[in-house]
Amino acid sequence: MILTPWHFVRWMRVKLENRAYARTSESDLLTKLNEAWAAAISDVPYWRKLVEQGDCPSRFESWEAYQELVPIMVKQAVAASPKVYFSENLGSKIGWSKTGGTIAEPLKFPVSQPELARIIKNEWRIRYWAGISTFSRQFKIWGHSHIFAGPNAKKIYRVRCLKDALLGMVRLSAYDLSEDKLAHITGGLRDTRCDFVMSYSRCLETVADALKTKGIKSSPTIKAVIATSECFSSDAAELAVAKAFNAPVYMEYGSAETGPIALRGPDGLYHVAWREFWLEAVPTEGGAFRLLITTLGKRAFPLFRYEIGDLVVRPSSNQGFKSFGELKGRQNEMLNLPGGKSIHSQAITHAIDGVPGVGQFQFVISQEGTVGIRIQTNYSKEEFGALVERVRYNLSQLDQTLSQSEIILNEGLLVTQAGKRPLVYRS
Repeated sequence: MILTPWHFVRWMRVKLENRAYARTSESDLLTKLNEAWAAAISDVPYWRKLVEQGDCPSRFESWEAYQELVPIMVKQAVAASPKVYFSENLGSKIGWSKTGGTIAEPLKFPVSQPELARIIKNEWRIRYWAGISTFSRQFKIWGHSHIFAGPNAKKIYRVRCLKDALLGMVRLSAYDLSEDKLAHITGGLRDTRCDFVMSYSRCLETVADALKTKGIKSSPTIKAVIATSECFSSDAAELAVAKAFNAPVYMEYGSAETGPIALRGPDGLYHVAWREFWLEAVPTEGGAFRLLITTLGKRAFPLFRYEIGDLVVRPSSNQGFKSFGELKGRQNEMLNLPGGKSIHSQAITHAIDGVPGVGQFQFVISQEGTVGIRIQTNYSKEEFGALVERVRYNLSQLDQTLSQSEIILNEGLLVTQAGKRPLVYRS
């Protein structure tokens, strides 16, 4: 690792953030809420209209008043009329992100540069709870979306390799988990000097199984494993990961809309970055709680009582809680292709959702295991050819047989008996 000013700046920010957490009270959080609310009613049509109609005040005197007066915000409403929920003053330095997960209705939303900086700071703050600092070296088995960048792919890859070298990071692809790629990953884990491993939960399960099968012990320098993006398939699978890596497993919980929210440690509790979020737990008949999220900071896409779509169990309170016991959340899939290759579904999501003109999409797995893709687009019939060609090119970067999948344009997405449109539909 080459130590840079970045390492020391980030380390100092985390230290200062720890002190800020110790000093922050519930009234301080209410002040942060009112600051975020003032920015929202100034810049965002939906929240401004609520105030102008007299449905909500311009300032909240208590959290109870906030919960009583502000309606619950749901993804379906945002997806139906996205612009009214986004800031009208986005500026030139704005990026765009998109939700993924298990639902075939991704939501594209704006993200400002200051938000990205806060998300990164919050990420390191949460890692601090796992004994990880900015000086810790990371072994990351992750998405390599640069391969879909066309002629710029090699340039992006070289820049990424340079950054990773400066940070002392090892980065390997989680897209292809075939036998030869797994051999490369397990060999790297045996020889690495990194301090912690981070990857998708289902990918960690596959790698742990490969370590066990090959009789390979991961490097003793690895002191923690961070799983993210999805739940483990079972408690037994998580225990197998801990045993294979000989290190405690931490589960990072977050979303595309928020960044990291909480980290579950060996004590079994998810500890919330509560200075950044106000969380509410709405009881359900099944005993779990619907999770509502309020973001405490100015955002291009502010969230107020936003229903994220996940359930939590045993929150420490019903509002403003700082920990909870269990998460009933997403679980992405490993797609096993007819040739024997295993690909994380997130890889196919990355291959498709960056193609211009693609809206909602869905993978359809037949009983024989072949993969078809349904895509919704506003493109004209004359433009369909270019869209399909780009999708097939991106899929070919993952697997040649996958690029030959049947692509169906502008036919309805398939719905489960529960009325949901899953990202992966098994016929």
